[in-house]
Amino acid sequence: MCAWSAKATRERVAGLLWPDVPDRSARTNLRQVLWRLRSYGPDLVVGERLLTLSGQVQVDVTQSNLAALEGHDLERPAWAGELLAGKEFSDCPAFEEWLLFERERYWSLRRDALWRRCRADQDAGELGSALRHAARRLELDPLSEPVYRLIMTLHAGGGDRAAALTAFRECREVLREQLGVSPMPETLALADRIGRAGGAGEA
Repeated sequence: MCAWSAKATRERVAGLLWPDVPDRSARTNLRQVLWRLRSYGPDLVVGERLLTLSGQVQVDVTQSNLAALEGHDLERPAWAGELLAGKEFSDCPAFEEWLLFERERYWSLRRDALWRRCRADQDAGELGSALRHAARRLELDPLSEPVYRLIMTLHAGGGDRAAALTAFRECREVLREQLGVSPMPETLALADRIGRAGGAGEA
């Protein structure tokens, strides 16, 4: 079962959790686990052949994903860090493969939601909020020139050209150190426009 509360067959769950034992033994193990779960509360996992978490169960990742799709509540603690960070499942390759896919999907969702929020805040003239979300977006993708350009534009729009040019220099340094490349022409042009508007060239 995944972070989106999808259904999964008993065979699929048993195979994920016990990949190295015969199918019959894996299904027996699953029945025992489901039976023990009843001690924590009724109907945590529901269904017969298809299993899913009960609606009574709240999962941080699921709630955060729904919030992202609705475009709000991006300050949830569950949005910090990697999904199941530090956990290794080398003894369960099928589950490990699923987790890698879910981590990538979770990262992409967070990235896209933060970008939409940045642009919405910018359009609404809420520059402080836009900058906060842009900074978090940059943490997810520190080599993203579009995000750097947005940060530069937001600072310049708020009258802080020095901060805008500082963001440009940070962008230039990161690209040089990590990729050995220079900023794109549009990034250079934006820095030049900001510098000229302030009566000084880019440092």
